[in-house]
Amino acid sequence: MSYPEQFSGFQAPSAEKWLEFEKNSWTPRPFGDYDVDIKIECCGVCASDMHTISGDWGGCPYPLAVGHEVVGKVLRVGPKVTLAKVGQRVGCGAQVYSCLDCRQCKNDNETYCKHQIDAYGAPYLDTGYTTQGGYSSHTRIHEYWVYPIPEAIASSDAAPMLCAGITVYSPLKRFGAGPGKKVGVVGIGGLGHYAVMFAKALGAEVWAISRSRAKEADAKKMGADGFLATSEKGWNEPHKMTFDLIVNTANSFDGFQLSEYLSLLDVHGRWNSVGLPGGEGVKVNNFDFISNGCFIGTSHLGSRREMLEMFDLVAEKGIKSWVEEIPISREGLQQAMEKLKKSSVRYRSCMTGYDEAFGARNPQSANLLLNLLTMSSAGIAEIPISPLSLTRRYQRVSAKTEITSVGMTPTSSSSSTTSAFSVSAAQSTGQSWVDFFDLSSQKGYTKAAGTHAALAPAEAGKNRVATLRDWTVQVGQGVEYHHGSTVLVRDFSTGKTVVELKEAVSEPVVWSNDGIAIAAGEGHGRMGVWDARTGARVGRVVSHIDNITHAAFMPDHKLVTLSRDGTVRITDPRTAKTISKLEIEGNGSTNPRLLAVSPNGRSIVSLWGNTVHIWLPKANHLTSYNLNTTRTTEGWPLCISPDTRWLVSRTENGFDIVDIASGQIAWENHQDGGVATMVTAASFSADTKVLLLGRMNGSVEVWDLDEGSAVENARVGVESLGLTGSKRN
Repeated sequence: MSYPEQFSGFQAPSAEKWLEFEKNSWTPRPFGDYDVDIKIECCGVCASDMHTISGDWGGCPYPLAVGHEVVGKVLRVGPKVTLAKVGQRVGCGAQVYSCLDCRQCKNDNETYCKHQIDAYGAPYLDTGYTTQGGYSSHTRIHEYWVYPIPEAIASSDAAPMLCAGITVYSPLKRFGAGPGKKVGVVGIGGLGHYAVMFAKALGAEVWAISRSRAKEADAKKMGADGFLATSEKGWNEPHKMTFDLIVNTANSFDGFQLSEYLSLLDVHGRWNSVGLPGGEGVKVNNFDFISNGCFIGTSHLGSRREMLEMFDLVAEKGIKSWVEEIPISREGLQQAMEKLKKSSVRYRSCMTGYDEAFGARNPQSANLLLNLLTMSSAGIAEIPISPLSLTRRYQRVSAKTEITSVGMTPTSSSSSTTSAFSVSAAQSTGQSWVDFFDLSSQKGYTKAAGTHAALAPAEAGKNRVATLRDWTVQVGQGVEYHHGSTVLVRDFSTGKTVVELKEAVSEPVVWSNDGIAIAAGEGHGRMGVWDARTGARVGRVVSHIDNITHAAFMPDHKLVTLSRDGTVRITDPRTAKTISKLEIEGNGSTNPRLLAVSPNGRSIVSLWGNTVHIWLPKANHLTSYNLNTTRTTEGWPLCISPDTRWLVSRTENGFDIVDIASGQIAWENHQDGGVATMVTAASFSADTKVLLLGRMNGSVEVWDLDEGSAVENARVGVESLGLTGSKRN
């Protein structure tokens, strides 16, 4: 397995030419047992970056890449690493090392360690290497300063919190901001806007304090209960001795009268400065704080424990950064620095577009080089949408509760043997049942207990289905229960079990195209493959490090799998060897939602979060686009057609079908019926001529699709998307 021997990034060449960023490469320090390599996705912009490379804080080693609000994906971990894993989305902030052994480190004060090392511009122990920051392709860091980012937080929201956010969260938490406390925030900028939002989220009464009222409206939107403008005469008089804590984030002390601010504090209240403006600082007079005995101090960043607490709070409360995204480049960094100089950022900047700047090559992808073509909404719109219309054939009541899954026999919908199923849970017991019926006559077959079903191709034998059966067994008296699962191959017309796969315990459950093999989950990020006729194991997938959520066979019996570890793998189950691997970048990398493989195995379409990825593994091309840039209304994806041409989504008013080649809505249905008629499941026939829907009220609908003459062109469009446009290596 190969890894990048050199990192690259945008470096300031000198204090005199600090804005003339140069794109350079360098050799990182030697990789250690506790080290983590991170492929950077985005990096927040901090005023410290500007003060450092401009020489405002003194000399620094040039050339230097700054940036210490990094979010990316773990590429490599040392043999002793336990706090991070490959494929995980993580962040790292302004500190990259401390001894972890001194009094400070052992008491959650590692940011005050005498041996601390900054994220950039600092010698790293005795290696002879200088730390480089996050305006770079990669970073290498000790595991202790690597923080997992909750899935609910977008990368560009999380990045600025790794410095600006933790800098204000730590004093707020340490000094008791919460219910019954009155907190003031001086300076409504990058740090200040987090201080307002965090203090409010912690339950405190929050007042924003600024020179003028220019930001009052914004501060109120952030959650401030009140606003004070210090340029107004007597601004502090009504509020003297009423504040418990004031966090000062101001970036300038020009005209700063400390005595006026300290007068706001109650007895033994605390003034905590975290802003780091240049200049001579502020003068302190003992008489300024003798009347209330207040404390004056500062704080530095925050501990690992506080960082993890902060992200938990952000995820729980849904806190969003007020952030401006700027694609990283020489010009982009110059733009970001100019906005800092002019104090025009509202309220934090984040450098993005790292794949475009540094290349999308994944050094762990089994030597697979993917040319990533990120499609703009304008570019996608140029692809013609295939004509499509739908007609509802019938509606069938299958249950009294929500339909959670539907499916059809993977043969031609015109075949007389085509059957279908729906899965629902009994209202009284919660037991899930699979209801089988004939697609043409609506004749019902048996009902079988099971949480998941996969109908077999005709080649596997008539009326074959694989079901995931769950059961609960009492093993003691009263309350002790044992839960188990297994996959059964049945004849659904009689309910008779043909084969039992005892080691298959979880979804996904899928058949090979010829009906010879079945793949099913084994737990622990693994899948097994069995001979559907005998139940004998014939292969496995063992290379994922997190749960496998979706799977599909290719025509040659290779298995495609999606995992929450952020990878798509093509595996030969007979050898358990990975043939190809695609690493998913961005916010959806831990949220796999759908998978489909084209009948010829040429294209693999997967949905992660709201991003569609069309992968042509043999052509070594990937095309990706975000549905939010192409849809005009919100949709919740349900299924992809077997030919990888259509995407069905639930909407607030019904459902629609998106043309995957263009990303545009090709057909939509509006239905007034409220939550009861909400579409909850969908599945296509193998020839994509029939759509089966399940609804919240327990009904199942069969829809016939009529496609226009441009359909074949649409198929070619999907499979050639990655071959058009400019290539990037």
